[in-house]
Amino acid sequence: MDSIFKRYLTISLFAFTSVIFPLRASALSGPQVLEESPRPANATSLPSVKRDRFVKIHEEQFQSLHPRNFKPGARPSLRVNLFDDADYNLVAERSEIRNGGRMVVTGHLEGVPGSLAVLSHTAGVVTGILYVPGKGTFKILPAANGLHRVLEMDEETGFSCAMDANRPHPSDPQLQEI
Repeated sequence: MDSIFKRYLTISLFAFTSVIFPLRASALSGPQVLEESPRPANATSLPSVKRDRFVKIHEEQFQSLHPRNFKPGARPSLRVNLFDDADYNLVAERSEIRNGGRMVVTGHLEGVPGSLAVLSHTAGVVTGILYVPGKGTFKILPAANGLHRVLEMDEETGFSCAMDANRPHPSDPQLQEI
């Protein structure tokens, strides 16, 4: 009877801690593509951004996502370390080379159902948007002096890819009167 109780307690404790501290579906693999850089002195805060950081991109890591690396039954991946608590393996579902040699990669984050990732890479410049259900939307944008800026968007205050929320929309009647 005592061993059954211990077994039940062990299983219950494991189930409870798994809910509190969920395990990743798989271990993170590969070198990190983003390297922390000091924040430029002239960096300004952006509207609708929870947090941000400046990084250097390890461009050589993007070679793993080149279309020639797609093999039957295997998908190339890239470790995208956005923040300490947002570190993922991007699994490429499609990669193509477009005009000017720009590589565009679409995929998902390993072990994160419903996630979406789109990255674009060309000669020292990376842009990207990653959606993580239950966590939010992250962007990677080029910044000055060869750096890039990683942003976690504030979906509570709303954000737009093209417009500052504080500015009126061009179709706003008040703008038409000016």
